Amino acid sequence: MDLAYFPSSLSGSLMSHILVVDHDATVRSVVEQFLQLAGHETTSVASGAEALDSLDASPPDLVVTDLSMPEMPGTELRQRAREVAPDIPFVLMSGFAVDPILEEIFDACVPKPLSFDKLNHAVDELTSNRQTPA
Repeated sequence: MDLAYFPSSLSGSLMSHILVVDHDATVRSVVEQFLQLAGHETTSVASGAEALDSLDASPPDLVVTDLSMPEMPGTELRQRAREVAPDIPFVLMSGFAVDPILEEIFDACVPKPLSFDKLNHAVDELTSNRQTPA
């Protein structure tokens, strides 16, 4: 990975645990590596079912998910996650035009191809209210 594509000055926000959900292994890996470079701890999974298991076992501070995935799209994952972990914010990654309804379902939407500045901004906005661990 060429690190020249990453923002040179990432914000110094408190490290968060972020769950990355995408059926595409390459996208998942790139997003996970970017978030790690930004100082976050990450877990990644390839499906909505795996994400729900992860949410139940070890709730993250934030979920970054793809919209279009086989078996369980990001919208269904968001809806089902509310039953397990209603307070966890969700960032949607989508290569499709973002419908206003999606903006109501998700806490932030980031278009694909990904802009790492936009993803970093969304993550910072949604994790900035976290309290420092005791």
